[in-house]
Amino acid sequence: MVIGITGPSGAGKSELALLFRKTHQIIDADQVYYDLMSTELGADMQARLLLEFGTLDRRELRKIAFSDDKHELINSITHPYVLAEIKKRLTPNCIIDAPLLFESNADSICDITIAVVANNANLVQRIVARDKLDKKDAKQRLQAQKDANWYARRATYIILNNDKREELLIQWETINRKLQSMEEHLTLQRSAI
Repeated sequence: MVIGITGPSGAGKSELALLFRKTHQIIDADQVYYDLMSTELGADMQARLLLEFGTLDRRELRKIAFSDDKHELINSITHPYVLAEIKKRLTPNCIIDAPLLFESNADSICDITIAVVANNANLVQRIVARDKLDKKDAKQRLQAQKDANWYARRATYIILNNDKREELLIQWETINRKLQSMEEHLTLQRSAI
């Protein structure tokens, strides 16, 4: 089963993905992007970005995307390459950890999608701590992203990650039991054919 995990920056997507690591391979879309930006795998993508923006520096591209509202243009260049590479790395039981799962159309290769969301105060606090940004820059980053309701309308499951880690674990266990039951049912169906 291919499970897509998404949500806004600071929501806890990677933390949730790690909970599945015993039974699923994790494909981190951000890591795929970094791989494409730093190896020959992404030569075509790099050339297009360089032509359009004059730089391949990830920090500069991020700054351009969030300050000049060019994120849609950057995404239109990078998403097809990232999605193609993710497809090459797919296994029967994997997690795709992708902040832009729906926007990149990566949800089309997922059996189930899970959105991790949190209130804005928690998102800002986590982004500031993780990325060493000031609050203004963290808020600006969030303004360029979709809100929790947008994810709720698209995802199969929603995890609200505002509280303690124990709350995240409880929600994960509930969803994981459902997924295991679905996988067992699919296995029985396949064996009966």
